[in-house]
Amino acid sequence: MEFLVNMLFGIIGFTFNIVYLVIKLVITVIAVGVMAFKRYRGLTLLLTAVLVFNVPWLIVVVPFVPRKVPKFDASIRNDENFKDKNPVISSIMALSAIVAKADGQISKDEIAAIKEFVCVSFHISRDEINQYEGAFNYGKNNPNSHHHFTSMIAGSCSRMTSIQLVYLFIGLSLKDGEIPPETDAKVRQIALELGVSEYEYNYFKNAYKHESAGYANQNESPEAALKRYSEVLGVSEDATAAEVKKAYRKLVKEYHPDKFADGSMPDSYVEMAKQKIIDINEAYEYLSKIKK
Repeated sequence: MEFLVNMLFGIIGFTFNIVYLVIKLVITVIAVGVMAFKRYRGLTLLLTAVLVFNVPWLIVVVPFVPRKVPKFDASIRNDENFKDKNPVISSIMALSAIVAKADGQISKDEIAAIKEFVCVSFHISRDEINQYEGAFNYGKNNPNSHHHFTSMIAGSCSRMTSIQLVYLFIGLSLKDGEIPPETDAKVRQIALELGVSEYEYNYFKNAYKHESAGYANQNESPEAALKRYSEVLGVSEDATAAEVKKAYRKLVKEYHPDKFADGSMPDSYVEMAKQKIIDINEAYEYLSKIKK
């Protein structure tokens, strides 16, 4: 009898240890996920995992850890054009200059469009934007320095800001309705560095030229339709119905035109968002039917 009691207590103790271990692992994964969302990487994530796994209550501290703010490399940080300036605005000005100069020259209209975008997006005055002329000139004279600025923007701004920037860059790049090949390659690379996919870039380019990327093709094969609609929602072709629904909800929230009803964005961008919503709904309707 004593043996059975000891065995029972042993099983209970073992089960408790397993459950406790699983709980610790779950808490650790959550803590690391939150820190990764705050843009911490490498050794910081490893240290977080070790500390939280061994002292689980530290999970309550993690939400209060400030989001990591990216910094320029020393070569940029110590440049007079960027000292004591907002690094995000400096990056946008420099990056805009790189794009605008890609075709060889920068027009007054392009400069006006860039300043308008920054002033509206960051609620600064015309006088304040003139303080970033040095950053603009730096980008103009250093066309291959874009990775410094895309890294700063991607690390500091929302995805929507990156999308709006890419849309601005496409507008700066269009010449007679087309983007020159060399400029297209440059802007495409910048878009990828900002976290905007190849499909999204092509979509925005077509939208800017008033061409719907989500056109219906009566002769389109089921395979081609599956590929196209999957790209619209950003899912794989073998995605489950649940994955399709999740992607749909995320995109609807991201592109809903009501987000731009305050007039802070150019009309062309609002129209693009409206068309994007139409394409997203069309893609979701199609994929939902075939994945039932």
